[in-house]
Amino acid sequence: MFLGVPKSIVVRLGWMSVGYGGAQLLRLANNVILARLLAPPIFGLMAVVNSIRTGVELLSDVGIMQNIVSNPRGDHPDFYDTAWTLQAVRGVVLAAICMALAVPLARFFEYPELAAILPVASLFFVFTGFDSTARPLIQKQLQVARINLFDIGIGVVSLVAHVVLAILTPTVWALVLGSVITGAATLIGSFLFIPGMRHRFMIDPESARQLLKFGKWVFLSSIVYFFAMNFDRLYFAKVISLSELGVYGIARSLADMVSLFVARASNFVLFPTVAAAGLAPPELRQKLLHGRRTLLLAAAVILGSFLAISGIVVDLLYDQRYQQAGLILPVLCVGVWFGILTSTNDSILMGWPAPPTPRFPTRRS
Repeated sequence: MFLGVPKSIVVRLGWMSVGYGGAQLLRLANNVILARLLAPPIFGLMAVVNSIRTGVELLSDVGIMQNIVSNPRGDHPDFYDTAWTLQAVRGVVLAAICMALAVPLARFFEYPELAAILPVASLFFVFTGFDSTARPLIQKQLQVARINLFDIGIGVVSLVAHVVLAILTPTVWALVLGSVITGAATLIGSFLFIPGMRHRFMIDPESARQLLKFGKWVFLSSIVYFFAMNFDRLYFAKVISLSELGVYGIARSLADMVSLFVARASNFVLFPTVAAAGLAPPELRQKLLHGRRTLLLAAAVILGSFLAISGIVVDLLYDQRYQQAGLILPVLCVGVWFGILTSTNDSILMGWPAPPTPRFPTRRS
């Protein structure tokens, strides 16, 4: 035990920190290099594209991959093949919706470029829809190191793709096509994650029932999460210029580095640990109380340290076009703390054991 936190969780958090740190260094390098090569309005337009894409995805999220981690039958072929089939169908449907909304959204935001960009960006849904379920299966087994090494590899591919495209075509298409290539690489890599693993199209009725029953609560929480995390960018897209939105997007991406770390640690360590604990709620609650305070204290120290040097970070990494981000970043960091509290609570509740189904005595004649 370390300050009330079990050693196994400390080890997984250590791998999580190393892996996340490597992935975020690649992400930060990608962001800084692209900021040198591309103008702020390009980042502003891409912020709108990403918010729309996230909205289409989250407003139809039913927690298929999370259910593989939390469900006791998640590692059974009938279950994860059913989950993969539902996910693939959902991906194709989302791509079609995104294409259909391209022109109306371009008119609503008054950016004609969206009419051409969104159909290409919709390929992302197809790629993620056909992703193998290997990653949630590895997550269920609490093999955090393998997941983080995979993410670092994808980060390298994303960095190379975006930078090369930005050099060849310093337009918004560098960001759009870079995201599509990253999605394709993730799809291919997911099938190499567990050698020999294959999927088949099938719907097992009982597995589908369990997936959809779990998913209705994820669906409701995803709607709230989308508006909490993306309303600002969608609102600003209507009231400020693309250049200002691009600067805001840079500040937001830096602030999100801390919240994404806690969200990732909660998703890949806390959630599967709680789901696999197999403890009764009173005992599980007692164990969680010991470690949660320590983890939140560590998150507060990290966030406070980052807030203290945020202005210096922007001055050192970005040119004059993005200096206003240094003024925005401290304000955004205040909101990050509430996101940290939300993500830890969300992961605990998602992995929390379901109450037993009440059994009513049958009436005897």
